[in-house]
Amino acid sequence: MQVLIKNLGKVLKREIMNAEQKNYFHQAAVKSLLLAVLLISFVSESIAAPFSPLLEKLKQGSYGVGSKFVNNIGFSGTDKPKREDNDSGISRTREAKDELRVLFIGNSFTYTNDLPAIVASLAEATGQKQFAYKSIAFPDFSLEDHWQQGEARKAIASKAWDFVVMQQGPSALPESRTLLLEYARRFDAEIRRAGAKPAFYMVWPSYPRFSDFDRVSESYRLAADEIKSALFPAGEAWRAAWRRDAKLKLYSPDGLHPSQAGSYLNALVIYEQLYGKSPVGLPARLQIRSKTISKIELSEETAMLLQQAAAEANAKFRKN
Repeated sequence: MQVLIKNLGKVLKREIMNAEQKNYFHQAAVKSLLLAVLLISFVSESIAAPFSPLLEKLKQGSYGVGSKFVNNIGFSGTDKPKREDNDSGISRTREAKDELRVLFIGNSFTYTNDLPAIVASLAEATGQKQFAYKSIAFPDFSLEDHWQQGEARKAIASKAWDFVVMQQGPSALPESRTLLLEYARRFDAEIRRAGAKPAFYMVWPSYPRFSDFDRVSESYRLAADEIKSALFPAGEAWRAAWRRDAKLKLYSPDGLHPSQAGSYLNALVIYEQLYGKSPVGLPARLQIRSKTISKIELSEETAMLLQQAAAEANAKFRKN
């Protein structure tokens, strides 16, 4: 029982951190109450009987609480990993010289608008070597969650990747930054043992926490410095774009995830870093091979502005 209570406490702390980071304080309160109910159910089934309908709804991911939260405390949730990949032909050998092999480890900041697929489309449109990728991205997952869940570590060891790109939430809070650094070190050892290079994909804060931009950038810079990895400064590219046009809509309506323009900008940053080619002059219209997004169509003016912003951010954060 003591172990159970300790584990529940850890889950509660992490979920409140996630809720605060996204400005979802109401969800933190709901989760706290549900944890109390769950604890009661483990102590005494008879006492918990009146709460059975509540527990069933919790298992189904109701009350605005994702079932990934349920998985953390032992139930079988309904959320599925969000991933797109084209790695069917990737082996553990390194014989293919015409492929750039990249593994993405993250959450909805990666799978919204299928960021890896946009990078692949940019590479295809410009005649670069094939972008062979796999994305392991689950809702709300941190690097700690990926480490504990295990699939990302198996993927690192199973293929001959050139790069492994990591990402978690904004990580502006001290506790989140500490976890980012700790699990950066853990994943770094696994990545380098497999012969790949680590990289961090810098994200951005939610719109209600816009003032956290500096702390988000600092967290990802520190993580990259800690393991001497590449840094893909997408969040800083957003700020560079807004300096050119403050009206650009890079957020989606939820105020957290990227719009198509935001995802295009993120892909430009990653494309330049991985291929060593300037993003300036890349196509403004792309056909995307993805189950979640079929195309991106921007005006030439907007595309050029985003391309210049990506180049500026990469120049600022490029490793010597």
